[in-house]
Amino acid sequence: TKKLLAELDLDHVPRLRVYNKADRLDPATVEALGREEDTMVISALESKSLRPLLDELQRRFLPPMSA
Repeated sequence: TKKLLAELDLDHVPRLRVYNKADRLDPATVEALGREEDTMVISALESKSLRPLLDELQRRFLPPMSA
């Protein structure tokens, strides 16, 4: 994916890689994946993993709301 984005001159666009189905992985794998840059590991079955994802998406990709 990184190579394709570079070929399309889109490698400067912010991105966040999200792995789903953390509930099917062993904890060591989840931890290793979570250490990768610009990566989050979630489980759609575990609602507690979705809030951090939504917060991160808002922080990275939505402009701050003015008061």
